[in-house]
Amino acid sequence: MSKVLQHLVSKQKRRLAVDGFDLDLSYITEQVIAMGLPCTGLSGIYRNPQSEVISFLNTYHEDRYLIYNLCTRPQDQYDVEKFAGRVMNFPFEDHGVPPLKMVDQLAHSVSEWLEVSADRVVCIHCLAGKGRTGLMVCASLLLMGKFSTAAEAMAYYGVQRMKNKKGVTQASQRRWVEYYQQTLSQTLRFEVPRTLVRVEAVEYTGKALSVQILAPGGEELHDTGLFPAQTNCAFTFSEDVCLQVCDEDRKPMAQLWLHAAFIDTARLVCDKNWFDLERHNSKSKRLKKATIIFTFESEGGFDDGGGKTWPPSTDGWYSAIADHPGENQEDDDDLIYEDYYADAVSEGRNSEAEEDSLSAMSGSLCSMSRRSEALGVTTPDDFGSALEDGEVEAAEGLSAAEERALSARRKQVHFIPAIKNLFGWE
Repeated sequence: MSKVLQHLVSKQKRRLAVDGFDLDLSYITEQVIAMGLPCTGLSGIYRNPQSEVISFLNTYHEDRYLIYNLCTRPQDQYDVEKFAGRVMNFPFEDHGVPPLKMVDQLAHSVSEWLEVSADRVVCIHCLAGKGRTGLMVCASLLLMGKFSTAAEAMAYYGVQRMKNKKGVTQASQRRWVEYYQQTLSQTLRFEVPRTLVRVEAVEYTGKALSVQILAPGGEELHDTGLFPAQTNCAFTFSEDVCLQVCDEDRKPMAQLWLHAAFIDTARLVCDKNWFDLERHNSKSKRLKKATIIFTFESEGGFDDGGGKTWPPSTDGWYSAIADHPGENQEDDDDLIYEDYYADAVSEGRNSEAEEDSLSAMSGSLCSMSRRSEALGVTTPDDFGSALEDGEVEAAEGLSAAEERALSARRKQVHFIPAIKNLFGWE
């Protein structure tokens, strides 16, 4: 099994290596586990091998674990009987948020399972086991009283799950944790209608843009049509919606998930910190310095028992500025955006082309992995060091793939970044 590949895909996530197990899995608390998708077949080469996950759970938590699968794609589903039927599905889209009611349902399910016995555990996973997983983990920790604020829960999750402490980084996912905290700390009215009447783009550099309003699941509810700077509309909603900002070609640049009950102002001014930028559209950079203003009307005013508008958190992905002190704010902004964009790509799905590349090269990569394990190499850094020290070159029976890697090394092309680039991991 290619531990080198699995470590590359895990990137900054903390892995569990104990008693021969090496998994993309982290204990957030003694009873709450966050992990990547347990996979079979080709995906098991570079993600969590399902057989190893099953063996781990049966070894340490036999008959005392419950798994929560947050994935939506058919290929991310698996035979629940392999886990003795102890799997519950709470699906919502990658990089998105679930209906707020679903957050509460999962959190209560987790709490009820764990309160029976101190030796019970839950395993929550999406595809990468980071963003969607973090949202649900943090909500569960809040419900169980482990933390009193969303910021504390997300900060703790970031430390426990990620080496760089960037756990829940999507703006809307962070907003949803903040929303859920409010539902626990006060009695809210949820049937609160809000009517969007105007959209204005300030300092937007593109020719035109549009805003599509989507329901959970992607159904289009309203479309403003293209406009250069501002437009009027009339759309009323009372639950979760996605305001999707599109470029002049009607391709998504960013998404803003909101719940009507938490809009407490007639004029919602949103800079880039509010949006989930679309990683596949380079035009999303146009929103880096732009501000989108959404104007709402409410028959009863805004003091009607709803929650508070989410303020952009100071410890979200924008805090990458602390990791990249630049000479000026503009330089820092560029670095912050690149960090966020890279994180989004690392969590993304493999395209068909990437899957084909993996399939075509799996034999060579497995051979390389076996050679690595024979040398006692288990991480990308170790493999790079082995190349540098000539240990791999000195080994007998090098595969064709290993010969090519060594040749590239001699030409001053670093092997590990080349492999990362091949599969789009950076």
